Amino acid sequence: MQLQDVEKLIQSGESETVEFKMSTGQRTTAAKTLCGMLNGTEGMVLFGVTGKANMVGQETRHHAA
Repeated sequence: MQLQDVEKLIQSGESETVEFKMSTGQRTTAAKTLCGMLNGTEGMVLFGVTGKANMVGQETRHHAA
């Protein structure tokens, strides 16, 4: 998926098949959402996007192995 595709998806807003989470700190809620989507239609959760469809991104830390 290209960046412009993601931007267009975000502009369309949340729906039964698309949900936004501001950070991976919300991964438990996201997992529950995805499980619900799998019981019905396919869907996706986008991290780094606010509930008001603002792309904020997310900074992650990489740990040495």
